[in-house]
Amino acid sequence: MARYLAALVVWGLLTGPAFASSNYIYPLPDWQVSTTHGEDIGGGLYHMGVDAGFGLPAGAPVYAVADGIVREAQERSQFGLVVLIEQAADTDQAQVSLYGHLDPTNVQVTPGQSVLAGDQIGVLGNSSNNGGWTTHLHFGIHKSPYTGDWVYYGHVYDPETAADWYNPEKYIPKHFVSDTWQPTIDLDLVDGDIVGNTVDLTGTVGDLGAGVQKLTLRASSDAITWSTLAVYDNPEYIIDAAVDISTYSDGTLYLKLVARDGYTEKTVVQRTVMKDPYRYTTPGFVAMKSGASDAFVTQWSFGGTVLNAWFPFNQHWSAGGLLAVGDITAETDLDIIAVRKAKAGTTPLVKILSATGTVLAHFKLPQQTPLAVTTAPSQVIIASQVMALPVITAYTETGVVQWSFDRFDPTLAITGLATTDTTLYVCGELNSRSIIYLLDLATQTITNQFRPFSKHLQTGCRVTTGDLDGDSNPEIIVGTTGGVPASVKAFTASGALFATAVQPFGDTFTGAVDVRLMQWDTTETGVTEDELLVSQASAGQAWVKVYNLTDEDTVILTKRVYEEEFTKGAQIVGWQ
Repeated sequence: MARYLAALVVWGLLTGPAFASSNYIYPLPDWQVSTTHGEDIGGGLYHMGVDAGFGLPAGAPVYAVADGIVREAQERSQFGLVVLIEQAADTDQAQVSLYGHLDPTNVQVTPGQSVLAGDQIGVLGNSSNNGGWTTHLHFGIHKSPYTGDWVYYGHVYDPETAADWYNPEKYIPKHFVSDTWQPTIDLDLVDGDIVGNTVDLTGTVGDLGAGVQKLTLRASSDAITWSTLAVYDNPEYIIDAAVDISTYSDGTLYLKLVARDGYTEKTVVQRTVMKDPYRYTTPGFVAMKSGASDAFVTQWSFGGTVLNAWFPFNQHWSAGGLLAVGDITAETDLDIIAVRKAKAGTTPLVKILSATGTVLAHFKLPQQTPLAVTTAPSQVIIASQVMALPVITAYTETGVVQWSFDRFDPTLAITGLATTDTTLYVCGELNSRSIIYLLDLATQTITNQFRPFSKHLQTGCRVTTGDLDGDSNPEIIVGTTGGVPASVKAFTASGALFATAVQPFGDTFTGAVDVRLMQWDTTETGVTEDELLVSQASAGQAWVKVYNLTDEDTVILTKRVYEEEFTKGAQIVGWQ
């Protein structure tokens, strides 16, 4: 199975009887040795003890191999946190087990403390805190009692030094007397999860004794009759597999994961999930990278899986773009509108694309700086700066101008557009404050205007429309564009306050938020109200949330739509 390195698990240990000093177990839940005891590692150096656990993530648990007394737990150069435990202390037969490259920020034992075999004594560190090494454990058993002298070097020049150490690969199996340890299982899947035609089997599995020898996944529609979905022999600690469950009916599905070790011990974990492929096959929203970026576009399902992904311009583009969705080509499916922003040597470009990125139509926007985009039936509506003035223009799919409006205050900076059947909502910043104009689509005249935020908030705004309460009358949702703690407010179509402000990403996020209203789960019968789709649109890690604003601000979905390293935010549009 592929490794799932993102998992960080704090393992619970099932208590077994105390071990005598002659009983040893392995220090990791998955024991795979990479560098052997006494091995010539080059440069005239030889390895004392063994290296193991290179397949484990930082944070994986490390256990005492036998009963003993902790003699040292401190950070050492190039060794990270080192723990020394003396077995059979105060006898001539005492020896010291060494655990190196642990995380010094997670010290779990102190000198003088008594430990039993199987007690967790620390976790594996990463390269930033374990001495600069790839995550692993350096483990050895020194033959002499603890004296306080540092004789526990991992690399030595004299190969004869190996005689001062036991070889763990031989010593532990020889002193492994009994196995009362049950395997441990920790799954990311929890009761109530909604799955599609596949179930993601991700998490960790381990065993302190002979190791997990077999992992079996079973399924049942009634919790009575079970069938085997998958069997994994000698599974790795990190489990990551997508298992096909398409033959099972939609609805409640019971899953049972059984781990067996090399003896007779087993652990069973059961989960009850809901099978609903709709959530994972039906488009929910589309995102585009914000800011100066490649404008990468991703289409997401209601369940938070990527359905399509592509570069609307090319992967070397770096000036970003604008995003909208609508029925422009008068075909059955919705179209994606991607507007390429201008940069030196290029002309702004509008592309109308299918959900898979196929170009259906395109046209240029000469002498303009695109600011925002939305759609009306068979129209692409773009707000631009033309000769330093704000202008709104409606185009057909081939770039023919349908109408244009430029009778705004010349200092207005347009930051967002949205439409209903009859009205275009123009959101912008005027005199350092947000303002919204209502423009009649039939006559291209301003019918109303209002300020959505307090005069103390110097910010622009993003805008969307929808039906929050299911009464067939549109509401307006407005989000801030940065410089203040990001907030979202709801208004009636005429500008009266409908719902007080929420801060979807907390009071410390001060970037812009993009907002959309849409019916999130269209499988609900009789439900007509919309939910709020909101994203970190500038700065932030492109987190997207879905809120039910009429149900105590319930969060339905939380998803980061681009890689963790991308911090310029994401634009979003609902796929409706």
